[in-house]
Amino acid sequence: MESWKPLVEHWELAVTFLSLLATLATVTLAYYGMRAERERSEREIQLRNEQQVREDRIRAEQLAREDEIRRIERSSVPRTEFDLECRFLGPVQGEYITDIRIIVHNKSQVRRKFGSIQVPMLGLRSGAPLGYWDRGQQRLEFPEKLLKVDLLPQEPLGRYYYFVEPGIRQVFTYPTKIPSTISHVLLHVRFQSRVDDEHGGSTESEYESVFDEERLFEVKPDEPKSRCAILGRRWRPQADSH
Repeated sequence: MESWKPLVEHWELAVTFLSLLATLATVTLAYYGMRAERERSEREIQLRNEQQVREDRIRAEQLAREDEIRRIERSSVPRTEFDLECRFLGPVQGEYITDIRIIVHNKSQVRRKFGSIQVPMLGLRSGAPLGYWDRGQQRLEFPEKLLKVDLLPQEPLGRYYYFVEPGIRQVFTYPTKIPSTISHVLLHVRFQSRVDDEHGGSTESEYESVFDEERLFEVKPDEPKSRCAILGRRWRPQADSH
């Protein structure tokens, strides 16, 4: 039996060594497995971050394109200020010389093209009783029809236009006369407008929009210093070359 004792001891040592090797292998595999999992997790996080960066860049580029589109569209919006003035000179032979001024300030970046500027003027005679057009709205009535004119010839239709270039403040004048018995006038102007594109053509085949302006004026002569005022050069319509 003693002859087997060294073999048993060697066997126990071998078993212990193999057990240590198995434990070391297990620990090594676990370490590399955890390392691979950590690297895979870090790689996934990096990929997600890169994807987020790409999505943020795409979103920012899309927003920039939308802003540019809005800027371009806004620059093409026909922003125009309209105002009316009415001056009275006289009386001369029982009537007032009346200087109607229609002011168009084109604040946009596109040329405005007016195919019709209609100017009706109504009046209220001194001492006449005051009444309403519509009793429901109690809108004051001006029974005297003093003027109804279009500043542009309408025949042939669509051939004549007034143009107002970008940034220009244009004053259209129309001298006329009214009876000196008129105490107040209601001036109404209706504009029918197109917007020209960069090549000079209209953006639509029909008038793009209609604008209305209305002002109430008391009929009283200008101060003496303004009686010598030049009524202004009347702009003649241009034939459409398109």
